[in-house]
Amino acid sequence: MTDGVIYVSFDETISATSSKRSWWDYVLAYTDTLIEPEFAVVPLGHAKTQVIIQEAPRTDPNTPRTTLDGESSGIYRSSWLTYDDGTLERGDPQDYTIEIAADAHHESSSFAGSSEAGWTGVAFHELGHALGLEHPHESGDGDVDAAIDTNGTVMSYVDAIDSDGNPAFTPLDIQALQQLHGQETGARSTPVEGVSLLSDSGNHDLNRTWKTPSLSVQFEGGSTIQEPTSGTSTARLVFTRYDGDLSEAASVLIDFDRHEDLNWAGKDGRSPGFLP
Repeated sequence: MTDGVIYVSFDETISATSSKRSWWDYVLAYTDTLIEPEFAVVPLGHAKTQVIIQEAPRTDPNTPRTTLDGESSGIYRSSWLTYDDGTLERGDPQDYTIEIAADAHHESSSFAGSSEAGWTGVAFHELGHALGLEHPHESGDGDVDAAIDTNGTVMSYVDAIDSDGNPAFTPLDIQALQQLHGQETGARSTPVEGVSLLSDSGNHDLNRTWKTPSLSVQFEGGSTIQEPTSGTSTARLVFTRYDGDLSEAASVLIDFDRHEDLNWAGKDGRSPGFLP
C-alpha cells in the first residue's frame, strides 16, 4: 500500500473488456468497501504496481485450464528479502502475482451452479493471501483450525454449500482484514497523478448473490397414501425449488429404498427398488 492506495495491474492474459476483468473489478470493488485503503488499476509495468493479476498460461489455447500444475485453481506469489536482523523488505514488485486458472469454476456447485461465483470465490481466496490472510489449516503460528469450512473463511480448503450465496470474504475474514488494514471510514486517498481510483471507474453491483435453492418434496393431496381395496391408484410427487437462485436449471436423482415388508409391482410385473 502506498499513501492509502493499493495499486494493481492486469497483464495481457486479462483484457480490459473480458468477463474475467469485470469479475476482478467486482472482487476489488467489494473489498474496497471493507478496508480503508483504496484500489487503483495501473498499466502493466507502472512504477507503482504492487501486484500483477493474470490468468494461468495455456499450452493449448483451445483448452482452458481448471487448475495450476494439476493442483490448485489459483496461486499468490510473493518475494521478500530477509536481513540479518530479521527485518523483511518487499522484493521485486514484478514477483508479486495473483494467477488463476482459466476455467477455475470448481466451486460453482457451492453457488447454485454459477461459474461466475465459483470463479470469484477463487479470486477472493487469492486476494486474501495478497492482503495477509493464510489458510486456517496452516499451523505455523499456532492458530490452526483444520475443520472450519468455506462458510467460516474463504481461505479454507473445506468446501461447503455457501449459506448466503456470496463468494466474498466472510465475517471472520473481514475482521482479520480490518485488523490488518483498518476498517473503511469513507475517507478517500489520492492516487498518483494520472491514475483513478477503482471506485471512480463505474458502478459495481455488489449485492449479487448465488444462493443454492432448497428442494422440498411431498405427495400431491397430502402425505398419506391409502392402499385401494381393488384396482390400482396413482400417487404423484410434487417437487418445489425455493429460497435461492432459480435461474439455473438443476437435475435431481430420485432414489427410493423399498422396505423389506413392502411388496409392490410395476406394470411389467417386477418389483424395482427405485423409481426413475
